[in-house]
Amino acid sequence: MPLNSPAVNGLSVVESTQGLWFEWLSGYFDGGTHTLGGSGVAFPSAHLAFDQSDALPQPLSGVGISVVAASRGGRDYLDDDPTLGKGKLAFDEITWTFYVRAQVADTGAGNSAYQCRRAADLLNGLLRNSAATIALHAKGITDLKARAPQVVSDGLFALRVVTVRGRLQYSITF
Repeated sequence: MPLNSPAVNGLSVVESTQGLWFEWLSGYFDGGTHTLGGSGVAFPSAHLAFDQSDALPQPLSGVGISVVAASRGGRDYLDDDPTLGKGKLAFDEITWTFYVRAQVADTGAGNSAYQCRRAADLLNGLLRNSAATIALHAKGITDLKARAPQVVSDGLFALRVVTVRGRLQYSITF
């Protein structure tokens, strides 16, 4: 799935990265069927939120995915950006945490725990599929390594966490 959002940008790293994740997640978690591995897979529609700036609707009705990013250390540089001939190519090591929640009435499609598990498993599968993430890689979100979804709920609500380590790659020009 090609992405229309601009690539990760050295002047707006957070905003450009969130825009890419939003477009990519929206392209799959839209309530439609998407072809993966040669067969159609039904995806739920999901509300999306990023860091602390957005909030999922309350009460949540359906699936919600909140994405939080954290730097894992310093920034590495390649002295000359080969595409520009000047400036630097920057690399940031990032961990993204995807909080997948669900609150649904059991209407035959499964209860909240089932819907949460299904959405988290679909997300994890996408993040581990190089064909599904190649558009992110082309825009500067690279080297994604997803961990299996973890259950973190306490029985009051359905919540799973998918943690992904990766790298941002972008140009800094002067």
